[in-house]
Amino acid sequence: MTPFQQLRMWLRQGPPAEWAIASVVFAVVLAIVAWAAIPTSSGDGSSAGLITTTSPLPQNSQPTGQSGSGNSRHGSKGHPGGTESGRLPTPFISPSGSSGSGPTGGSPDSGATAPASNGQPTTSSGSGKPGGSGPTTPRCPSSPSGQGVTNSTITIGVVIVDLGALNSLAGLASAKNEQAAYQAMFNHINATGGVACRKLVPKFYSDNVISASSEQTACLNIQSDHDFAVINNLYNPQTITCIPQAKIPNFWYTSAHVPTLKKYYPYILGWAPDYDRMIADYILGAKQVGWFKGTTKVGILDSSCYPDESSDVRRELTRAGYPSSKWSVYNYGCTTSALGTATSAQQTAAAVQFKKAGVNRVVSVAYDTTPGFAKAAQNQHFYPKYALMSDAEVQLTDHSTSRNPGSMNNALDITTDQVGIQDTKGYKFNAATKTCNKIMTKAGLPAPTSGAAKTAGALEGVACVSTSMLVAAIEHAPSLNRNSLAAGLANAGRMDLGYPAGPAVFNANDPTGGEYWRTGAFHYACNCWVVTSQKWRPGFTP
Repeated sequence: MTPFQQLRMWLRQGPPAEWAIASVVFAVVLAIVAWAAIPTSSGDGSSAGLITTTSPLPQNSQPTGQSGSGNSRHGSKGHPGGTESGRLPTPFISPSGSSGSGPTGGSPDSGATAPASNGQPTTSSGSGKPGGSGPTTPRCPSSPSGQGVTNSTITIGVVIVDLGALNSLAGLASAKNEQAAYQAMFNHINATGGVACRKLVPKFYSDNVISASSEQTACLNIQSDHDFAVINNLYNPQTITCIPQAKIPNFWYTSAHVPTLKKYYPYILGWAPDYDRMIADYILGAKQVGWFKGTTKVGILDSSCYPDESSDVRRELTRAGYPSSKWSVYNYGCTTSALGTATSAQQTAAAVQFKKAGVNRVVSVAYDTTPGFAKAAQNQHFYPKYALMSDAEVQLTDHSTSRNPGSMNNALDITTDQVGIQDTKGYKFNAATKTCNKIMTKAGLPAPTSGAAKTAGALEGVACVSTSMLVAAIEHAPSLNRNSLAAGLANAGRMDLGYPAGPAVFNANDPTGGEYWRTGAFHYACNCWVVTSQKWRPGFTP
């Protein structure tokens, strides 16, 4: 998607002269967003048959992680390594309500049925409802006053990225087309029954992300308009939590840091994993697929911008069996560059340090530093292996304008999304992706996965995932109340999200997705990332 560290760094520290450059990077970063799906009419005023293919997870049958030790975030603390138990159960509920294949993306084995707690396969209820394992709202629930809900409508705020002429310069969809994508989704939802016996009414807010005052104005307008929930988060550090601070549910399409999630619970929701889980999967997933085999010393490309990420990678490396005695750390500080990248002198210094230390594996939590480091290392005739964290650095390097160095060939990506599927031979899009493509083309917009869409297609994906997650949250919430949407996502069961997101099983205590991961690799020939294992594996508990 996910979640946009470069953008946050830029908004915090980037000088105005570099904003235009940063906007181009922003366009690429938006490629990590994903969509989850929409309902077909159930005939009773509810929104049955979400485009996201979903399936219930019976009590005590959450994915258990490796070796049956329960190392997903739903279970007990686990250990790195082990078997591939806990695969996604099948069948899924297809858009028509019939059973379909799992989130395999064409994989022959990733849809294998996982045993439920009673040893029987988990299955859908067959009703066409998303999930079905948890409670749902009453057929036509009432709602507290002042929360954007009437007897016939639910008002939803939608934040639209609007850089004016820079939208086009950066390859982004125009604000007009962004709005058209959301309107197409809302029209589809309303035409197929709405949700909670009501029509969804979008209210659009322009967001000039380079202006904190613009975002503050948008946030104040959202509050005065009494929107029930808001799709898309703001970006400036002064305003990024403004919406959840007002106790309005905010569906983020950036990854959230755990302290922020806890502070504003239950009003931050999103499809991308929080950073604690992302980094646990990054390091422990790399260990599980054998990437660390033969390691002499691990080089850590570090920064001081986000201390929790630095702590996370150290913790997980130690947990994986590589304590501080096996590290060489280079800290870039917290750069003021618009791109969040290091200087060539820093990259050379890091390469010289790692080569001298005997490093042969390199990981990074310093955003957008790996390509520059790899180039500097190559100049030093130094060729370690690389693993990149999928917090938008992978998306940034996918088909990048500046070609990545050949020494990055076969670099590892541990990812919870579907970046790279368009360049993966034989990959089959799931039902959710296909349906979103149809909705967008019907609205006169390029399909998100088409070459014609380019970066603009990613914004269409944002429209699909966010509105669909919203519908699932409302349909399965214990009440039509703002503070119940996190519980609604958890009750919805597993959601097989469309491109470019992966499957998710939301937890009411941490309403973010990314519970499963798989591997990708950088291919120098196409300057792109491809999916190397289409099998989704259960995530690790930090």
